[in-house]
Amino acid sequence: MEAIEKTKEYNGLYFVLWGTKSGLSKGNSKKLENKIDSLLKRIKKDKKIKEVIIALDPTPKNESTSLWLERKLKDLSLKVTRLGRGLPFGGELEYADRDTLSSALKHREK
Repeated sequence: MEAIEKTKEYNGLYFVLWGTKSGLSKGNSKKLENKIDSLLKRIKKDKKIKEVIIALDPTPKNESTSLWLERKLKDLSLKVTRLGRGLPFGGELEYADRDTLSSALKHREK
């Protein structure tokens, strides 16, 4: 949250998961499910919520968690987005790894 706050670009509410879906023990997985259930209830109750931004580090575990979250949220009438991913400002293409370049191409700006 602190990194996002420092940008002064976001003026909204946060919902922190404190975990990922992948690789959790049954107990921790259940805790995460309960947190998501409370998020879904909050969204259904508050009609002012129009968008959920999934802001997780781009790791394999977080990617599977993001996809899982998107599936959970798909039936709600709101926009579900993720933070843009790709090349850092000032970075050089020749030093970028394949996954970063692939993500930058998939999420390129119009």
